[in-house]
Amino acid sequence: MDWQSLNVKQNNVAILQELFPNIFSEGKIDLEKFKAIFADDIYFNNERYTLNWAGKVLTKINQKIATQIIALQPKKVIALDRLFEGNDELKTNTALQMRDAAVELRVV
Repeated sequence: MDWQSLNVKQNNVAILQELFPNIFSEGKIDLEKFKAIFADDIYFNNERYTLNWAGKVLTKINQKIATQIIALQPKKVIALDRLFEGNDELKTNTALQMRDAAVELRVV
């Protein structure tokens, strides 16, 4: 994955495709396949789809991102707070992983 890219959406889709290749058809997320896997974790309200999984996938994605960043051995990483979606436990775990790898993490 190219960490220099500014296209966050493209990076997120690539991570999802790596973690859950079976939910994709022709390079795009197939909603029916997605629902088949995550049906119990989707909150349906007024015929709109709202994901309500309390960070299950987000945690896996962030762990994978942290692992890949650590593998690059940077001295410092700056991350946007919204990456953690208000999940303080996820932010703390990521900070600890970075600290253990001697990587300075700044969240703005």
